[in-house]
Amino acid sequence: MKLNTISTSHLSKTQIPFFVLAVMGAASAAIHVGLVAQSNDDSLLPLSLLFWLSAGSLIWQKRHQLTLHTNALSMLAGGVLIAIFLAWGIKAPTDNYLAAGPFIATVGLAVFCSSWRNLTQYRAEFILMFMFGIPKVLLWSVIDLRGITARLSTAMLQAASFDVLRDGRIISLPTGSVEVIHDCSGLNGILYLLSMSALLLIMAPIQGTKRYLVPLMGVAIAFLFNGVRVAFLAIMAADTDPQRFQHWHGTSIFSLGALGFFCAIYCLILWREKREAISSL
Repeated sequence: MKLNTISTSHLSKTQIPFFVLAVMGAASAAIHVGLVAQSNDDSLLPLSLLFWLSAGSLIWQKRHQLTLHTNALSMLAGGVLIAIFLAWGIKAPTDNYLAAGPFIATVGLAVFCSSWRNLTQYRAEFILMFMFGIPKVLLWSVIDLRGITARLSTAMLQAASFDVLRDGRIISLPTGSVEVIHDCSGLNGILYLLSMSALLLIMAPIQGTKRYLVPLMGVAIAFLFNGVRVAFLAIMAADTDPQRFQHWHGTSIFSLGALGFFCAIYCLILWREKREAISSL
């Protein structure tokens, strides 16, 4: 007996206007940015705006090349992901939601509008939104840099001729001490610059093996700048004015300095590449 099957895939295809993708993407971005603005993480708001705008720019640039054909099953799967993004945000916008929400929304929108078969056209957007916050969700509770950071900051103080002792994660000066906790271990800054390295490599790519070294450069810069920060806070803890310590503990000057230094080096690499390309003509 021969079983005859009839393909109905062509009957179930649905054309999605680009306008629908644009509106749904803008709404997802507005929801996420609004929730980030209500959170206590001041550094996440500019990053969220930058990543959403970058993803929107990439989509806009290839709007005429996008395949926006979908089917009922893909629309259902994409709708479920979008519903998870919305429900999670409305019910309890946790730190994990703020980090992973953009990736969930991006995958959901792509599946909803283009089906599973055409997801490769969103590869850059997937990488961008994955690097926005998924590494933090996966690594925050796994990697512990407190001891390494304490050793680095102690070595810096010793090199600067301070009378410093270290007992595990506690750095002690004659008149005060600090303990390196997880939030101050430098992991947050490392993940931040890893996200920025992905953004820069996608939006302003460089050639050759240098592109593989950029994330490592970001990790090293973030770790070293945080080591300087902890060493400086140890000095402030030895001061007699506790308000001065609180002021410098809450400042973002070190993270901004790391970001600026990283971006400056990346721009220098780009400039050198363009200069070499022009000279080779």
